Amino acid sequence: MSARPTVTAPDPACVTQIVEFCQRHLAASRLLTDLDCAQLADRLAADGVPVERARSREGRREVTALRFGQGTGGLIAWGYPHPDEPLGATALGAFAAALAAGQRPPGLDAQEPVTIVLCADPDGAARNRGWVADPSLQHYLAQRWRPVGVGLEVDYQFPVDHPQHFQGAHALSGMSAPLPESLFLAELIARQRPRVVGLMHAANLTGDFTYLSHRPDQRWVACYDALQS
Repeated sequence: MSARPTVTAPDPACVTQIVEFCQRHLAASRLLTDLDCAQLADRLAADGVPVERARSREGRREVTALRFGQGTGGLIAWGYPHPDEPLGATALGAFAAALAAGQRPPGLDAQEPVTIVLCADPDGAARNRGWVADPSLQHYLAQRWRPVGVGLEVDYQFPVDHPQHFQGAHALSGMSAPLPESLFLAELIARQRPRVVGLMHAANLTGDFTYLSHRPDQRWVACYDALQS
C-alpha cells in the first residue's frame, strides 16, 4: 500500500469555498465528543450514506469514514487529528450533515467524492470527553489529555511506510508498526487520490500551517492569502 499518492493542486477557489461552506453550516451550539461523532456517523449511515469502518488501536471503538460520491479526486478530511482538538470534528459534523442533505460547496464539483472521518482518534478523544462535553477553562486544564511522545498520535504516523518511523531501536515513532487508525486514513488517501486533504485541527493560538507536495504557483499563493484573511 502506498501512502504517497500523486495529488494535483486544487483550484484555490475550491478550498476557499469549502472553508466558507463549513462556516455557514457550523450552527452547532456545542463541541462534538467522540460519542457524538459516532452517533452522527451511525445516523447518517442509517439514512443511506455509505460508510467504511476500522477498529481503533484499543479495539473497543471504530473509526468511521463517511463517503459522499464515488471515484477519485475530491476531498478527504478528518477531525480529532489530535485527541484534545474537537473543534475540527464539530465543523466536519455540520459539513457532513449538509452534504447528506444535498448541499455542496460551489467550488467542489458535483461528481467529485468527499470522504469525512469525524473522529480519527476515538480512543484518545474518549479521554477528553469530560471537558469537551462541558467546556470551560477549569475543565480543560483539569481533564485535557494528550499522549506523551508521538507513538500514539494518529497524525504523526505519516508516511506510514517510512522505514525510519517504525524500524529499529531508534524508530522516530517509538512504535514497531503504524497505528491502525493511521493505516486506515492512508488507505483512504491511496484509493481516492484526493485533490485536497483537510486535517481539521484546533489551536489555542491561531496560525496556519500548510504542507505542499511541490513548488507552489500563483494559484496556491492566492489560496494561502485567502485562507489567512
